[in-house]
Amino acid sequence: ENLELYDEPLTLPAQSTLGCSFGRCAFCTYPAIEPKPTRLPLAVSVGTVIDEASRCGASVSLKDSLATSSRLREISDTVKGKVPWSACTKLSSRLDRELLEHLTNNGLATLEVGLESLLLETQHRIRKPQPVELYERFLTDAANIPELSIVVNYMTGFPWENKVAADAKLDEARTLLTNHLGERGCVK
Repeated sequence: ENLELYDEPLTLPAQSTLGCSFGRCAFCTYPAIEPKPTRLPLAVSVGTVIDEASRCGASVSLKDSLATSSRLREISDTVKGKVPWSACTKLSSRLDRELLEHLTNNGLATLEVGLESLLLETQHRIRKPQPVELYERFLTDAANIPELSIVVNYMTGFPWENKVAADAKLDEARTLLTNHLGERGCVK
């Protein structure tokens, strides 16, 4: 209602789950502010927004704190390429070329991926180990899908981190991304 009041291009929010399915990050506030992970019916939670976005020429931004790989597949099967969409997930071995192609073929335009850190001590302390090889493999797979943009979430400034080492790893994450994706990706 009243969507004509907003500037174009319009992006509509949708949410397919409440809470975070990972829920183990040491730094995260989601467990305190959102309920236990709850999957919402896709026909209502996403399908209704997709239909409205299609009607008014908008895109859709999934606002789930973390859409798992299987949930991303379910979402893409609901979207069916009707509108461009974006979502947020965590780096995972399940984010392979086949899944990325499936998502993109169904309208995914931008995927935001939580890497968090390449520093081993930080990965350990925040309970989110992700080897650099997994990150590189993901970037290699994403590089083969030219219509997909990637945003990598990365954190620095934890009290235990050595600033020089943290900055070097952030530079490494950015360099790897740029070498694989060029202008189609960013680390933030």
